[in-house]
Amino acid sequence: MHTDFDRFAFARPCLTKTAAVRRRSAGIWLGLAAAVILATPARAKFEEALAALPPYKAERAVDGRIRVPGFDAKLQKLWAKGFLKFQPNVTFDDKKNFPRAGFETGDADIGIRGREIWPIEIGRFMQAQGGEIIQIVACSAAFDKTDFSPAPVIFVNKDNPITGLTMKQLDGIYGEQANGGWAGNRWSEALARSAKDNIRTWGQLGLTGEWADKLIRPYGYDLVFSGTRGGFQRMVLKGRDKWNPNLIEIVGVEPTYANMFPEGVATNLRSGQKVLAALSTDKYGIGYSAFEYSQGDPTGNVKHVGEFRDVKVVPVAAAEGGPYVEASEKTCQNRTYPLIRDIWILIARPQHKPIDSNLREFVRYILSREGQAAVVEDGSYLPLTPELVQAGLKQLE
Repeated sequence: MHTDFDRFAFARPCLTKTAAVRRRSAGIWLGLAAAVILATPARAKFEEALAALPPYKAERAVDGRIRVPGFDAKLQKLWAKGFLKFQPNVTFDDKKNFPRAGFETGDADIGIRGREIWPIEIGRFMQAQGGEIIQIVACSAAFDKTDFSPAPVIFVNKDNPITGLTMKQLDGIYGEQANGGWAGNRWSEALARSAKDNIRTWGQLGLTGEWADKLIRPYGYDLVFSGTRGGFQRMVLKGRDKWNPNLIEIVGVEPTYANMFPEGVATNLRSGQKVLAALSTDKYGIGYSAFEYSQGDPTGNVKHVGEFRDVKVVPVAAAEGGPYVEASEKTCQNRTYPLIRDIWILIARPQHKPIDSNLREFVRYILSREGQAAVVEDGSYLPLTPELVQAGLKQLE
């Protein structure tokens, strides 16, 4: 069975002078066609964001093979097609013998993931290859697409008077005292916090009257398999494993591991749906879920979709004093909403050596206006901001 990348795994001959002229002419028309495509209503909302990004300019001509384990075939295909217009002598290989774990073991040249690499994977990489792993944000994850690493959105019961929460308050609600935290893949004692930072009642958040002494009932995804929980844990708890002991761990049937639960343990609801169903009847609860679940039932399996209407979204501020930002496609794309998940590129920097030139040019393309236009065309994820693009380019130096 062939993958999308297999179509690009063939040799590209050098261009003759005449062919090069034709290619330049074709490139002009391709550029005009791309401009027309990006002007369509479905993509017009990102036209300003894309215009702020630098166009791809090759620093050098490259050739050879790039081995990429599968992540999102459609987007990888668009990136490959676009890159080959500028670098026609490169081939891409996404064979089945390059699994996602192949990057750590040296069986693949690049990794593309919907999460940061785990410390245990870094250890596997160091044992197999040595050198350094460079993690670069390729694009922002989805706002409201449940299967594309959506941003965690904070929900409470519709009767809850809370109007906003800070990231520190979310840590106080969901976390526990700890002697440090993870800054990327490095443990930092500077991220320690005490039990004084714990928030266990709604009164600690400023609510009065009947709410003042009521215990907060925090709901969250499972603590073993969930990627959404992993993203929330990294952003809110600084990667710590110290959770509020009152956490209500929700186990739903996710497509990737539904067969791991005995019949009757999990319903046909996904974790995010079960969180919202619980908050619909739990006046003192709080939870995180994907926004799409609050709009109805994308699976067609939920009989009581209406109960999800009994929840409301809580805006979140990065720091005390605000601004308090509600999750939306716009605030996720411009990253004013603080709970953003990312799609990551992983490449290796050999010890005492520069990054491979093929990989460097391909990542530079992904970070370019053309590469981010492919993200918009794919429709599953969100394009980067200029600041993130510059940060990624800096990592390639």
